[in-house]
Amino acid sequence: MRYIVLYGHVFTHREWVRFGCDFFSNQGCEIVPVELLSYLQKEGSDTYTHETFQYIDNCLHIHNDKELEELLSGVEAQDIVFNALSFSVDLAPIYWCLHKFDIDYIAISLGKIPSSRFLSRAGARSISECIRYRIDDAKTLLYRLRILLSFLMKAEYCWKKVQPPRWWVDAGSYHGVFDIFPIKAKQAQRIPAQSFDVETAKLAEGEKSRNLYFAPEGYAVFYDSGFFGNPDFDYHSFENTVNIELYSELLKSLFRHIENKLNLKVVIALHPKSIKSTVEEYLGEWDIVEGKTSELTRGSQLVVSHGSTAISFAVFYRIPSLLVSTNELERNVIDAPIMVRISSWLKQRRIILDNQEEIENITMPVVNEEAYAAYQDAFLCESEAQITSTWQEILKHVSGKSVADGRERFSS
Repeated sequence: MRYIVLYGHVFTHREWVRFGCDFFSNQGCEIVPVELLSYLQKEGSDTYTHETFQYIDNCLHIHNDKELEELLSGVEAQDIVFNALSFSVDLAPIYWCLHKFDIDYIAISLGKIPSSRFLSRAGARSISECIRYRIDDAKTLLYRLRILLSFLMKAEYCWKKVQPPRWWVDAGSYHGVFDIFPIKAKQAQRIPAQSFDVETAKLAEGEKSRNLYFAPEGYAVFYDSGFFGNPDFDYHSFENTVNIELYSELLKSLFRHIENKLNLKVVIALHPKSIKSTVEEYLGEWDIVEGKTSELTRGSQLVVSHGSTAISFAVFYRIPSLLVSTNELERNVIDAPIMVRISSWLKQRRIILDNQEEIENITMPVVNEEAYAAYQDAFLCESEAQITSTWQEILKHVSGKSVADGRERFSS
């Protein structure tokens, strides 16, 4: 039996862990990590790697349709195909090939964030922001409806040839109206699961976080958001969201205030796509820890974040969170909506770091248990779901696929 993972970016050790490869290897599966960035970006996928962001050694690189067909035509009934791809014009041929060979596969919703619903005005910086994002929620629904209609009607998507998933592994109870991804998910059997971050946290439960990083006075973790050399900017042809020099100076001011006023040492949890040496160049005054965000969070007294998905760790461990932003980030059409909506779910106003008065007035936040519990249920794991392991749930459902009697339909 093989466990085949389809992924559209650089397949690093982090993906190996996040996608359950160790678990399925221990079940006796041959692991086949498949990188499709080379298929999507013909000029070469090595453009998007750097010193701390590298492919694992045994990755299978797919460059063209012939190689894709060779892989998928060889999928056998007992193989498990885990699809971590989204959907677009460029990705559509992969779904056509899955359809051509009638391959059952797993689709996932394991990294949700509140990207389409502003929940509570308690997290808004102003009444106008609250109103603006209520309106934006409605616009987002219309936008998603338009995208879905284009999938159905435009010839380049060949919608009838797009293979639906057999199983939809879904963490959290929240589902937006007209959700686009995973594609055709509502035709699949839904498997309630835990998010990637909850799985990571549970894997680390046996480790003592305070041994990983110790400060006598306690410490605060800053979640690096990936502005230091992140290859995604090149991949999406975007300019960096922030001016690094200005941004770094704002962070320095914040960190010093936390250390002096809150009496907590600051440690930086490196974003998996940031270049560590670049972060050290600008913020080398503070310790930088790579690949241990969950463990760092567990032992901390405070989490400092913009709009990182890693806020899930703070929610899971019930660590107080301080949500911060900058004038640049507030103007950004990608970052700002995520930060605002996370603030609305956690019912906490963002601190603008360009405003020195706001920094001076920072106090130690407290956990809003009601807000944290609602966030966890919506995006990490449903409170009613009795789940010990996402991968165990997958194995339980998929191992009986040859005798499964039809597919359960999910109704929102």
